Amino acid sequence: MTSSTDYAGARTATLQAASDLFGAYSPTYLAVADSWAAVNVGSRIALGVNVAPIADQTSGVGQAVSLQVDAYTTNSGAGLTYEATGLPDGLSISPGGLITGTPTALGSSDVTVKVTDSTGASVSDDFTWRIAYIYANAGRVDIPDNGAAVESPVTITGRDGNASATTSVYVNIVHTYRGDLTVDLVGPDGTVYSLLNRSGGSADNVDQTFTVDASAQPLNGTWKLRVQDRASIDVGYVQRWQLTP
Repeated sequence: MTSSTDYAGARTATLQAASDLFGAYSPTYLAVADSWAAVNVGSRIALGVNVAPIADQTSGVGQAVSLQVDAYTTNSGAGLTYEATGLPDGLSISPGGLITGTPTALGSSDVTVKVTDSTGASVSDDFTWRIAYIYANAGRVDIPDNGAAVESPVTITGRDGNASATTSVYVNIVHTYRGDLTVDLVGPDGTVYSLLNRSGGSADNVDQTFTVDASAQPLNGTWKLRVQDRASIDVGYVQRWQLTP
């Protein structure tokens, strides 16, 4: 710790020290967590098996999946076993809690993950796993400082009908001043959907999912992410974006 360490950082450091000296989730470790919780820094650690909440998932049909379930037990020396029900077709969970595989069918599944330790204590977590068509471009595109707009395309073929009224656009841009940026989705017919218009001030980066009504757009064709830096000094690049139409 340093003179600039805040309370949350101090909690992390003291818990690490307790873990190194007495073992993770030992009585001393739990007492340190309780002490911090008493002054409203962090929360108490529940006794027994704990699992980190799993957010709802969206994965691409035919695209490999890897999701690690994060769990622990406060019961000293107890091992953990993992099981899951409702996983999408093509996915399975390993003895160590790693969910892997390649989804084979579109749809949405209600998944329950159960973690049990060798004393018999257990806990479950429920979430939804959607399997959809996902199209991504992970090619780096540099964004000129206060310059012309740049574009990153994805092309869809072999699909029928139009995009969804809840089309999802995930954008990952590395930039040192996101308030400089305008970010648009351009549909196959040239329609422009504004995703970000110089919002976020001096914060770094864009790591965000946007929802647009693109139901007037045909699925097939070339979709583009268009990004422009409209102020001087700070620079960045498009790292990745993906479209779930």
